[in-house]
Amino acid sequence: YFDFVAVRNLLLKREVDFVSVTEYARISEVSRGRARFLQGRKDIMLYTGRAHFFLRHKIKGARHLIFFGLPEYPEFYPAAVN
Repeated sequence: YFDFVAVRNLLLKREVDFVSVTEYARISEVSRGRARFLQGRKDIMLYTGRAHFFLRHKIKGARHLIFFGLPEYPEFYPAAVN
């Protein structure tokens, strides 16, 4: 999680327009962020591995995927890239 905070703070410092999806966010925040990302209103989505583990969102509209570290579970990789 500390890696996520570091990347988020860097994006905020550089005034990059992005959405973030975390396991701590309210459902409405996550839905709004995912919709903005899918519609192309936000170019970057910062998505935690813990959010994927607990919530298993289908992220649509991604053209590029960057992992900050390897997924903890091998089955997360194909789920994320599909």
